[in-house]
Parts: sequence; C-alpha cells; structure tokens
Amino acid sequence: MSSLSLLLLWIPFAIQSDPAALSRAAASELATSEYPALYARFTPQMQMALSEEALPMLAAQLFAGAGEFEGIEGEPACQAVQGLSACVVPLGFEASVVSLRIAIDGEGRVAGLFLVGTTPREE
Repeated sequence: MSSLSLLLLWIPFAIQSDPAALSRAAASELATSEYPALYARFTPQMQMALSEEALPMLAAQLFAGAGEFEGIEGEPACQAVQGLSACVVPLGFEASVVSLRIAIDGEGRVAGLFLVGTTPREE
C-alpha cells in the first residue's frame, strides 16, 4: 500500500478523533441550517432529546438578532469533562459573536449543545 493510500485512510480517523474539528463542523452546520447533517452527528440520547424538526427553532432562538453568519472566529477551546470533550466554539455573526459549548463523546458524536453566551459587536 502506498504512503498516499495510508494517508487517505488516516484522514477520516484523524477528523473523527479531533473534538475541535468535530465541534467546529457541528456548530457550522447549526449556523448554516444544515440540520440533517448535524442531527446525524448526535448520540442516540441527543436524538431522543432533540428532534431534527426542532433544530430550526433552536437555531432561531440561539441566533436571534445576530444577523448573517460570517464564520467561526478562532479555534474552539476544548477540555475533558466527565468522559467527554467540551468545546466552546465562537460563531461570528454580523451583529454579535455567539459562543456554543458542544460536547463530543469518545466516538466523535455530539452529546450536548449549550449556549455559553453572546457578545455584541462594537459599532
């Protein structure tokens, strides 16, 4: 097997085992209305607690008044908490920065999603 083949096999594993990358992807999917992709990342417990149909309402509440999504601002800050990786992801919007805490389990699935805070942009 060539080294390129080994690298290509390693890339999906590296992404799956990187909580910062996984939380960044999940936060981006929520902010850009990619609800089926986000829902597919949920643990079975998250899927029972929060339906795919409820995700647009959650996003509307979290991002109310924030304006257009501009992108993730900086790297997520991650720490281990009770067997999970809890990552705070700063989402940049036109009017504010919305920080979400996304918990990633050992299998790379979203086990929790919480609003940390919103900081208005200075005009």
